[in-house]
Amino acid sequence: MNEENPYLRSLVIVANVIGFVYNVPQVILTIRTKSAKDLSSIFLLMRIVSALLWIVYTSIIWSPDVLISWVITGGSSVVLLYYKVVYSDHNLLGELCCRKKEAIQLKEESPV
Repeated sequence: MNEENPYLRSLVIVANVIGFVYNVPQVILTIRTKSAKDLSSIFLLMRIVSALLWIVYTSIIWSPDVLISWVITGGSSVVLLYYKVVYSDHNLLGELCCRKKEAIQLKEESPV
């Protein structure tokens, strides 16, 4: 990150604040209701993997401003995934299997 450019620095700060703010309502709602059933497990897993890759990359090139953003995103995703797993009626693999079973049932029920 070019620390000498105040406009770029301001842009990153605003982006980090927005990134934090947009994560807060979902995390608070999930914690209060103890339910993440409406969140896709695949979405959460992909978001965590993406955040981890960005964290590694920004650590290597040492861009702390961008690193902060991805730590926030990854952290909120981990919290959401925790609630998804702990307070769910079925586990993550169960969700994927259920979707596959539903698709098979729909295919069997549809007239040819």
